[in-house]
Amino acid sequence: MSQAIEFTHHQATIDHVGIVNKKLAISTEIFEALGFKSGKASKLDVGLNELNICPINIHYMFDNSYIEVIETTGKDYLLDLLNSDCALHMSLLVSKDIAATHAKFMASDIEVSDPITDSSRPADHGELKGTAKFQWFRFMQPVLDNNGMVAVMQHHTPELIFQPNRYQHGNGVYAMEAIYADITAEQGEKLTELSSYMDGDFTTENSIQSLRVVDCDQVNNALDIQLDKTRSPYVGMTFLTQDISLTKSFIERSGYSFREIDGSLFVDTSKEMNLFLEFKQA
Repeated sequence: MSQAIEFTHHQATIDHVGIVNKKLAISTEIFEALGFKSGKASKLDVGLNELNICPINIHYMFDNSYIEVIETTGKDYLLDLLNSDCALHMSLLVSKDIAATHAKFMASDIEVSDPITDSSRPADHGELKGTAKFQWFRFMQPVLDNNGMVAVMQHHTPELIFQPNRYQHGNGVYAMEAIYADITAEQGEKLTELSSYMDGDFTTENSIQSLRVVDCDQVNNALDIQLDKTRSPYVGMTFLTQDISLTKSFIERSGYSFREIDGSLFVDTSKEMNLFLEFKQA
């Protein structure tokens, strides 16, 4: 069976990804049109409240991961990443003991932000609601490139994030299988190496386990889209759906261009978000 896009798989331990926007609606209008459901938008507390530069975000939750859609204030730490109106700029590795993970990086002379940042935000992802608390740090030297941020986080209220009665998506999507990036093989191997430092057991049940390295030119030719690696190294995502026919009905109504190849649906949001979105039935 032919492969629509050519990629090399690299093992990873990714909690979630972040799409940075100048205006939240750039991304939310796409996801809503495609049948995704979110809770209410909230303001992220990143320890910068006194400067009033906390970004606004909204979340699309899945069984094993989620997408964080973020609107930069134009004064926050995200502005250094953004060189267009919208792109996926962040992947966050996940640990169950962030202090131990941070210490291992420090002992290995891998430069990370210090101290670890304490954060919180209102959580509206389903039946349980409250204040989600977590900690995170980032790598001070680019892992991918200057506008592809990689960080590490730990959830301290996981019951609010991955809850059994979370909001369900109308399009049947329930999990994220992979993210795609136009990076070198060495950079992919580096992300695998960094993932090996994570503390705790992680599988496809509670994280994204696949980073797929691609070449934008090959993907653009295969899907007839217009990805631009200078906007961000992250260029695609794969979703798993319970019902591909249901998912297709939302895609057709959305008006976004798509291709059906080898049982997968590839939606073109390259102009808006510099991403292709792949949907497949497991």
